[in-house]
Amino acid sequence: MIGMENRTIHSKNLTFRLLRQEDKPFLYPILQEPETTRPAGFPPVQTEEAFERFWNDLTQYNTAVAILLEDRCIGYYHVHKYRTDNPELKDKQCVGIGFLIGRHYCRRGFGTETLLTMDAFLLERFDCIFADYFSENAASRKTIEKCGFRFDENYEMFFKGLGEQKQVVSNVLTRQMPAAGKPEGQSEVEVPTVIIRDAVPGDEKVLAFIQTQSWKAAFRDLIPADTLTRLTDCQKAEEMYARVLKKPEIRVALESVDGKPHGITAWSKNRFDLGDDTAELICIHSLPGDWGRGFGSTMLERAVGEMIRAGFNWVILWVFAENSRARRFYEKHGFSLTGKTQTAYGAEEVMYEKRLIREEAAAGRI
Repeated sequence: MIGMENRTIHSKNLTFRLLRQEDKPFLYPILQEPETTRPAGFPPVQTEEAFERFWNDLTQYNTAVAILLEDRCIGYYHVHKYRTDNPELKDKQCVGIGFLIGRHYCRRGFGTETLLTMDAFLLERFDCIFADYFSENAASRKTIEKCGFRFDENYEMFFKGLGEQKQVVSNVLTRQMPAAGKPEGQSEVEVPTVIIRDAVPGDEKVLAFIQTQSWKAAFRDLIPADTLTRLTDCQKAEEMYARVLKKPEIRVALESVDGKPHGITAWSKNRFDLGDDTAELICIHSLPGDWGRGFGSTMLERAVGEMIRAGFNWVILWVFAENSRARRFYEKHGFSLTGKTQTAYGAEEVMYEKRLIREEAAAGRI
């Protein structure tokens, strides 16, 4: 129906193709998130049987497109038939669309990037596209308006799965409207390009620079000044990474944003005799200029995905007890305190842990 068979579309950060069986282990935990599904009009999918029914309904007509970040499905974009009473449009070829992105990937521009890319593709085949949202869903409203949609009508509808009567706002985009991404009074949407790859010998200089700059910004009030000066010697850090990159048991990744090196992660099997099923996040560092923009979350999610694929069920990490910013970051991503402490570089560290199979790996049973 929509012309996506055997076709793949690329945007700056994302890839789009029809949903496949290989996407199910990623999509299942996303559909278990009530904060993700309820704004889309249905309750969370609680069982594997319910997920199978949902999957079959979603994919039977080849109108559901996977939203991929690298090789990981982070949501879907769905196309369906749409009937309108708008006298100017009711004789046109119209479709409705909806999209859903997992909560860990929200507020990073992926929704906007999805709409701009896929709507442009659909407008090559259809005259107009309708996108509806609940009246209280401010995030969807902003995204839809940002991508050039215009208000069409309000209506009320009873949503059986939610057990609620909801007010819905309908919006339309047609071929004759201004270019998507440039609604009146708004500038073109800029979406940063984020690439994460395995670090290799030869990267030690840039890895050392990122680590030392990150440590200077993050640890200046946490550890003694003379200790920090010693630990942020760039030459020594470069020599350390030259050794680390020769150890295959330590996975080091390098993140770039818009072509410029920005962050690093390193992980391995835990170094504390906690069992063969427990990994350890050794470090996650990024240049301080772009803190708070979601790039650290992207690195963490990639590392956690690697741990799961390597067969680990748990991950632990150490963080300075007084590093409240880092602790909030890890707690937001599902890590919890273990009660274990140690002293490092003259300051107390606390251990966090996360059970990987609870969210990310559970879908592998399907």
